[in-house]
Amino acid sequence: MNKGIDEITQLMHPHPSIIEGIQECVRMFKGKSIYKSSVFKDKLQYYSCNDGVCMPLQVL
Repeated sequence: MNKGIDEITQLMHPHPSIIEGIQECVRMFKGKSIYKSSVFKDKLQYYSCNDGVCMPLQVL
């Protein structure tokens, strides 16, 4: 974008970003969350959906 360091320091971005959310979902699925997902076990479930039919998956 041909911007200097000063412009970069002024940039704003949403947090968490969409990719951060996806990244954390994958970490939770693999049991490597940076958060304590075990605290939310009754709130978090993983599903596989095909043709409108969703089945819960087991967390690794």
